[in-house]
Amino acid sequence: MGYAQANRLLAQRLQTIADRHEVPGLAVLLVDKNGIRESLALGYADLAQRRPMTVDTLVRVGLITKKFNAIALLQLEAAGLVSLDARLQELAPELPLSNPWEDEHPVTLVHLLENTAGLMDMSREEFAHNEPFASLRAAFDFAPENRRASWPPGFYAEYSNVGSGYLGYVIEQASGMSYEAFMRERVLTPMGLRSATLRADDATLQRLAVGYDTDGRSVIPYWHMVFPPMGAINATPREMACLPQFLLRRGELDGKRMIAPLAVVRMETPSSSLAARAGLTYGCGLGLDQEIDGQLVWYGHEVDGDGYLSHFSYQKDLGIGYFLTLNAFKRAALSDLKDAMRAYLAEDSAQSGMAPMKADVNPPGRIVGDYEQLTTRFDSAWRLRLSIVKRDNRLFLVYPSGREVRIMPVADGLFRHPHHPIATIAVVDVGGRIVISGDFGKYGKK
Repeated sequence: MGYAQANRLLAQRLQTIADRHEVPGLAVLLVDKNGIRESLALGYADLAQRRPMTVDTLVRVGLITKKFNAIALLQLEAAGLVSLDARLQELAPELPLSNPWEDEHPVTLVHLLENTAGLMDMSREEFAHNEPFASLRAAFDFAPENRRASWPPGFYAEYSNVGSGYLGYVIEQASGMSYEAFMRERVLTPMGLRSATLRADDATLQRLAVGYDTDGRSVIPYWHMVFPPMGAINATPREMACLPQFLLRRGELDGKRMIAPLAVVRMETPSSSLAARAGLTYGCGLGLDQEIDGQLVWYGHEVDGDGYLSHFSYQKDLGIGYFLTLNAFKRAALSDLKDAMRAYLAEDSAQSGMAPMKADVNPPGRIVGDYEQLTTRFDSAWRLRLSIVKRDNRLFLVYPSGREVRIMPVADGLFRHPHHPIATIAVVDVGGRIVISGDFGKYGKK
């Protein structure tokens, strides 16, 4: 065990967290626009073999794969081979998809990238499946009855892995190449991920870190996902450090421009939901999420896989970012490690100001009331409820747990929590019904 090139204070902080949570192994790299600033690897990639974790150990990066899907589609769009505003049914009519709102609200590629296609996530049966399919087309023949829109596309953002399957298939049709070949040749290798793989061949399994369960000891077997485009990439932490650097450099790396700077802005900015069209800039763009830490907005994504947890993030104003991975399903450990990383990176930065309060044109009387959940990630008849109440001329959001948080208007129909620097909540009128959207979900007034 040990570390290289890392600041001693940071190394001590992360080692303490790893020890407290009994993390088998972890690796982290800090980057800026010029490259890797610091790196650290601790523990073991394989406890039984006592194989050390290094920044060149192959790990599963899971759902970060979707960020590379967005880059691939932006490249294809720039080449005139596909439009992100194109209807999925026109691009792939042979794939199963039931959308009762097809005429007025068709599913587009933007919806699939921003999780606004009205799709719930995969079923329990699909998550449990662990046999590779011969092709993406064959994967869609498995449980085709699950491929349906549950609310109008373009209304609400709700996380779903299914969209990546459709996107991978569109990449194949637009490029004339297999998904794996296109990603390796046109995206991953040019970005510096030269050893990245998307399958469990002998060479991959020999290099791959072992993934462990929540106890940090029980081995979780390799998972052959129904749709590889949702999270099948294996890469080294050193290679994955290219991703935040690539985004900080606005789509260029090592002198090679892969996507335009405005395309990166498009990745960062939600556009296809009702909340986004109402002016909310906080949320999921083309594969990139936002997260507020203190008064800073970070872009990136936190993901899980079969025995792995990873997180990449970058802060545009500070020009810094990181990639972090551990080979165990220990979410509390990842949260603590992430907090330590961001605190270290931002400790010398000046904090930005809060968005000022402004009068909201929506009469509070219309907003106040009880709300019920409109969307769920998984199929369930159970719906949560929350409320908006007015007290002392202030508005409060009352969560299902009973916790109350003040919401403060910053623009027409846009609100923020007291500790958020920007608007993170949108209130919109949907056919005469008030709908509130935020990172807590989407709720309609009863």
